[in-house]
Amino acid sequence: MAIPRRNVTKLIKSKPTAILTSDWHIRPDVPECRTDDFQAVQWRKVQFVLDLAKGHDVPIVLGGDISGNSPQWPNWLLEKFSGLVRASRVRILAIPGQHDLPGHNWDRWRESGYGVLVSTGIIVRFYHEAEISGYLGYGIPFGRIGDGDQIYALSKIQADLLVLHVLTLESRKMEWEQNQWTADGLLDSAPNVRCILTGDNHKPFVRRLDGRLLVNPGSLMRTKSDQIDYRPRVYLWHAEENEVVPVYIPIEQGVVSHEAVEKRKDFDERQVAYVERLKKGYEIGLSYEDNLKDSFTADPVEVTVVERVWDAVDEGRVMK
Repeated sequence: MAIPRRNVTKLIKSKPTAILTSDWHIRPDVPECRTDDFQAVQWRKVQFVLDLAKGHDVPIVLGGDISGNSPQWPNWLLEKFSGLVRASRVRILAIPGQHDLPGHNWDRWRESGYGVLVSTGIIVRFYHEAEISGYLGYGIPFGRIGDGDQIYALSKIQADLLVLHVLTLESRKMEWEQNQWTADGLLDSAPNVRCILTGDNHKPFVRRLDGRLLVNPGSLMRTKSDQIDYRPRVYLWHAEENEVVPVYIPIEQGVVSHEAVEKRKDFDERQVAYVERLKKGYEIGLSYEDNLKDSFTADPVEVTVVERVWDAVDEGRVMK
């Protein structure tokens, strides 16, 4: 029977065991919906979580997708993240999610930013059993539970904390999604696990079932326009009572915008339309190219538009 929501802080006497978190999505660029200095904000959030872990003297357990829009990280991004973690001396145990794996392929984890962070000792590759502040953890990377010879028998795992990167929903499944679980379904499938940490679903929730927990922390960053009112958080896990307490990460209002996304969409559509008009059978001659140059000079145009126009001009030459 599911336990209703309550003030769990009154029940907790022990010190925290670990910080539970997922889906950091560290990235070198700026999401379309952001109107602020996203890079500065990104690093402040990382520093906040590191300071929280250091203050409580606990490790961070990350349920996959430390990487953002690409599994490969540029050198400067690796150096920035590594510098923050080294300075904090906080232990981070992380399983890889699909965004950490080139081609979503587990066998290629060494080729990724995640792999570099593991090889340099910045994070710990959480695979199978690991000790977490005196308690037993068990990590299963993305793509390692399913059918055939890759299946992990969740019913046979005995651990205080099981960490997975699978799409997990609070209640009923979505008809259009595959490879998804409900919180109760996962808890029922792993009866010998006290607490399950999941990643992939960016909407946070906690499910309590007969003294056991499933924690889905949600994303650390707000990278979508529908996250205007979203409050990023991590959870302090108290293993002795098997309870969690959310810690909300400071955010600024008014920096996530629907309008920014719509403007970008409109801009892209206008670029495509402009280029397509050029492709429709025009004979590209010297005078036309001169006219284009004059037009760009007289009426300044975005650099990306200019590049696409000249690409179309070159393509027109090839097609003639």
